[in-house]
Amino acid sequence: MSSIEEISKAAVTADLARNLTPLIISGLGVDALMMGVIGSQFLRYLSITERESLYIKLVIYLAMAAAVATTCFTWAMEVNMFAYNYGHYTQFTSQHWSAWYGLLCSMTKIPVQAFYGERAWRINNRNLLISATLPFTLSLSAIGSIGFTIVDHKLDFSADISYTGTVFFYLWPTACIVSDLINTGGILWGLYRSRTGWIVTDKLIYKLMRIAVEAQIPPTVFASIVLMAWSQKMSSISTLFMIILPKVYLTGALSVLNSRDTIRQNSSTYYSNSDFNSGQKSGGCQANTGVTVSTDTYVESHFSYEAPKMGLNRILAKGIPHDSVDDLEAGMTLSTLPVQMTKEDWADDSESRVHI
Repeated sequence: MSSIEEISKAAVTADLARNLTPLIISGLGVDALMMGVIGSQFLRYLSITERESLYIKLVIYLAMAAAVATTCFTWAMEVNMFAYNYGHYTQFTSQHWSAWYGLLCSMTKIPVQAFYGERAWRINNRNLLISATLPFTLSLSAIGSIGFTIVDHKLDFSADISYTGTVFFYLWPTACIVSDLINTGGILWGLYRSRTGWIVTDKLIYKLMRIAVEAQIPPTVFASIVLMAWSQKMSSISTLFMIILPKVYLTGALSVLNSRDTIRQNSSTYYSNSDFNSGQKSGGCQANTGVTVSTDTYVESHFSYEAPKMGLNRILAKGIPHDSVDDLEAGMTLSTLPVQMTKEDWADDSESRVHI
């Protein structure tokens, strides 16, 4: 038994639960579960891509392919550790497999972060500060993750990591966190400035702000955990969050895109199909906003009422002077009609009567 194997066995068996449980949970549990969630979201997204722009489709397809590749790689690592090389402890402390998660993570999260960055840049009227800082931080994150993979993937023991490898690793999640803060802050600020004073529009803006927070805060938290777990001690705990991190980014992006269709179905006021697009404000507010408002006009129809035609008696009654026809229809007493008859008329009337 080699010295590296003995050292690895002593390190792993010192705390089997902490060293092996995260690997089993991440590969066979959490990663597979999140891949199922992403698959369901992706199928929903495919049904609403008719009005989607080409570059957003490319971003999602690239991130989805990278997520599938990460899951397949994780399954291969699990089979290699617990099936083909069962009983060897060196594989749990080496970087032959885990170092590749730096490259796989960047293939998923960089396109997603670029998508968020484009939204933040557009909603803030093409802000120069965002266009200058965000590409820089994304480049640093990509350089750190790819450099970490290149430098450390041949190491047999994690304790042998070089100073250069450590710098690359710190650069990877740190720049990732900074990029997330820029994206989240930019989107929230742009949406907040887009308020118009109209209740319906402001409710929509607050809903979009909530969606932005719900989609971007979880990956930021996970990236912080990766950084803290590595900073404290190199263990499989950091590997667990490295495996899950890219899928958290993709889950948030798909939820943002799918939420547009949900808002269209549940409300007559919605934002356009390219998400936080610029629109036109009303009143004396700024010309460009992050929201396009569409209103529906509802027409309420009432059946017209036509009074029924009067009978013959009422028509004749109209020729007789009285207070008003309305009084007649309301059942009010009419004025007394004068009647003048002579005795001769009365006698003629009596003779014309028929007695039964």
